Amino acid sequence: MYNPQDSINKTYSYIQDLRAKGKTYGGYPVYNVTKDDLQSLMAITSKYGIPFEWMVNLIKFESGGTFNPAIQNSIGATGLIQFLSSTAKGLGTTTDALKKMTFKQQLVYVDKYLYSML
Repeated sequence: MYNPQDSINKTYSYIQDLRAKGKTYGGYPVYNVTKDDLQSLMAITSKYGIPFEWMVNLIKFESGGTFNPAIQNSIGATGLIQFLSSTAKGLGTTTDALKKMTFKQQLVYVDKYLYSML
């Protein structure tokens, strides 16, 4: 039987292991994601019927395995799901503002983005 808390605990342990190993990507360290952050992500995935593990893998890929909301690529896409500046603007923010947000704060914009797309 699927237990959402097991998925949160497994993800949390995985991310903390990456941190302990000192993983970085492009100079960005692995973010210190909390179980509360992951619970907020779980709430969003449940809201839209998206598998939690799928969204974790998407964020892992888009953030270079760092889960770092400040990460930015060479063309300026920023954050957990690599918002372009035009996308950020459409959501009422900027990539500069997104870079300064915590994981949980940025999830508000992930939620807004998913709402606009789904």
